[in-house]
Amino acid sequence: MRIAVVTGSRADQGPLGPVQAALGGVWLPVRPPKPQNAKATVMGCAAAMTNVCQQLAAVDPDMVVILGDRYEALAVATAAHLLGIPIAHLSGGDLTEG
Repeated sequence: MRIAVVTGSRADQGPLGPVQAALGGVWLPVRPPKPQNAKATVMGCAAAMTNVCQQLAAVDPDMVVILGDRYEALAVATAAHLLGIPIAHLSGGDLTEG
């Protein structure tokens, strides 16, 4: 089974490292959009979705692991769903403080 583990930043690799190692997954880097304004955020999500679609086609995973609820996670989840790839979503809806 091929597993793609999505990372939008180096911070994801800490909590996802053990998951990736246990599953023998391949890292799938996705550049997060810079939310300067609504239009830039939408364009960034579209670019991320295009990029991840190409990566998913190359890797052809049986499942995608996504951490959190940021914009790049939305782009990956949308692309994976439309491609019919099952999604494992970790830490969705966690509250952050700071």
